[in-house]
Amino acid sequence: MALRLSLELMKDLRNKIEFDLKMAKEYDLESAMWKSCVQVPIQAFRKRLKAEKGGKTYKETLKSFHNCVREYMNVYRSMLSCATSGGRGGGGRKSKRKDDVKDSLYRYNIFLGDLARYKELYSLNRKKIFKEAMQYYKKARSVVPYRGNPYNQLAVLASYESRSLDAMYFYVRALCCKIPFPTARENMNQFISAVLKNRSRHLVKDRYSKLDAMLVSASSSGRSQDKIVREKIRRSARTSITTFHASVLSLDSPPRDGKMWNTLYLGALESVRFLLDRNMLTLESSVQLLATCIYSCEHAASERAKECAVQFLIQFLSLALSNLEKNEEDDDVSLGTIRIFTDWCCRGDVHDSIRSFVSTPRNVLALKFWTRLCEIVNEHAVKVEDTYRFASPEHLTLRGYSLIDTASYEEMSETSSGGREKRVVLNAQRWYAIRINIERIADESEACCVYPIEDDVMLSFTTDRTLYLASHEKEGEEEEDDDDDDDDDEEVIVFSPESRRRQHYDDEEPKASITKQPPSHDDATLSLIEKLRISSRSKGYDLF
Repeated sequence: MALRLSLELMKDLRNKIEFDLKMAKEYDLESAMWKSCVQVPIQAFRKRLKAEKGGKTYKETLKSFHNCVREYMNVYRSMLSCATSGGRGGGGRKSKRKDDVKDSLYRYNIFLGDLARYKELYSLNRKKIFKEAMQYYKKARSVVPYRGNPYNQLAVLASYESRSLDAMYFYVRALCCKIPFPTARENMNQFISAVLKNRSRHLVKDRYSKLDAMLVSASSSGRSQDKIVREKIRRSARTSITTFHASVLSLDSPPRDGKMWNTLYLGALESVRFLLDRNMLTLESSVQLLATCIYSCEHAASERAKECAVQFLIQFLSLALSNLEKNEEDDDVSLGTIRIFTDWCCRGDVHDSIRSFVSTPRNVLALKFWTRLCEIVNEHAVKVEDTYRFASPEHLTLRGYSLIDTASYEEMSETSSGGREKRVVLNAQRWYAIRINIERIADESEACCVYPIEDDVMLSFTTDRTLYLASHEKEGEEEEDDDDDDDDDEEVIVFSPESRRRQHYDDEEPKASITKQPPSHDDATLSLIEKLRISSRSKGYDLF
C-alpha cells in the first residue's frame, strides 16, 4: 500500500518536473521527490531489516525491500532516459536549459547509484559486488566533476570492498572539489580511525623482500591461485601506503615515536617500489596516489608528519623516474605521473611552502630528481603541434581536483587515434608538456636570474658554480674570435641569485677572474639549494 502511494506521488512529481524543468529547479522538486517518496520508505525498510535479521520474517521483508528498490530504479531510469533525450517540455527553451538538464542527469545517476548500493548491500550474496552502483556514481562524476558527492559515494563503495587506498583518494577528492561534500571530512576521519586500528600489522621491516617472496611462491602454483595471491599482495601493499597517509593525517593517533614513523615510511615506500617494479600500478592508480600524496603534504597533522609526507612525495617521484629509465622511457604510468607532478609544481601559488620545496631543489633528493629529469627531457626535445592538444588520461582522471588545476584540459576531447599511434602522440605531448613546465617553473622563480640563449636550450644543473665560472673566463677571449663557430657547441646556463633581471648570455661581457677557492662537494651541494635552478629559455610558451 505504501509503495503504491509513493509511486503515484512520484508519477505526479515526475510529470511536473518533465513539463517545466525550470520551475522544478526553482522549487527543487527533484530533491523533494527523492526525500519524501524514496528515502523515507527505504530508511524504514532498513530499520525493519536490522531488527528482523535472523528472524522468521526477515526473508519476506527482504523480498519486499528488493521489490520496492526495483520499482524506484525503474522510475529513475525512465527519468534519466527522458533527460538524456531532452525531455518532453520546455518548448524552444532547450538550449537555455543545458545546465539544468546536466544537473538533472547528475542527480538521477546519484539516486540510481544509491538504490543499486542498497540493493547489493542487502542481498543474500556472500561476496558483495557493487559494480552497478559504481557505474552510476562514475557517470554522475563525469557529468559534473566539480561536486564532491559522487566521490564520497565511491569512497564508501571502496571501503566496503576493502580497497583502502582507493577509499582514501576518493575521500580526498570529495573534499578537494569546487563544491565539497559536507559529510566527507567526518567520513574520512572515521575511515582513518578504522585503518589505524590495524596499524601494527604494517610495522614490518624489509617489506619489499617479503612481498617479493610471496609473489615468487605464488608463481610456482597454478594460474588461478597465482591470480588470487597477486591480488592479495597488491592489496597488502596498497594498504601499507594507506596506513602511512592515514598516520600523516591523523590528529587523534599519530605514531608515538620516530622509530614508528620510520617503519611506516619505509614500508609504504617499499610497497610503492614493489608495485612499480612488478607493473601492478596502473596509470589511474599512480595518478590517484600522487593526488593523495599532495593532499597529505598540504593537510598533515603536524610538522613531523608534513616532513615525512614531503619526503615520501619526492621519493615516489624518484621511483617513477627510475622506472621510466628502466623501461627505456616508454612507460605510460611513470611518464603520466611525472607530467601531472610538473603541472602541479608550475601552477598555482609558487610561494606555497610545499610546492616551493619540491619544485626548487632544497635537499639532495629533490636535486637528484630534477637533475636526472632534465637530462632525460633533453633527449626528448619534441615540438608538439596544435593537433596534439587533447586531454590525456591522467588529466581526465583528475578533472575537478582543486589541488591540481586541470581546467584548461576539461573542454578538450580525447584523441581519435588509437593503438600505437595514440600512445606515440600521447607520449610526445607528455614530454613536451614536462619540458615547458620545467621552463615555466624557472621563469616564475624570484630567487634566480635566467640567462637565456637563442639556440635550443639544454636544461641542466651544474654541480659547481665556481668551477663553471672559472672555465668560462678562461675561454672568454677565444669566444670573441670564434663567434660564428659556437652554434654547435653545448651551452650551459647558470641561474644566479645576484640579480633578478633577465640578461642574455650572448651579450654578457667577460668578467674578471675569480680567485675564490672551489667549495667542498658538500658546500657546493648546499649552495645549489638557493643558487641553482633549472636552465630555461625566456620565450612565451602557452601551456595547453
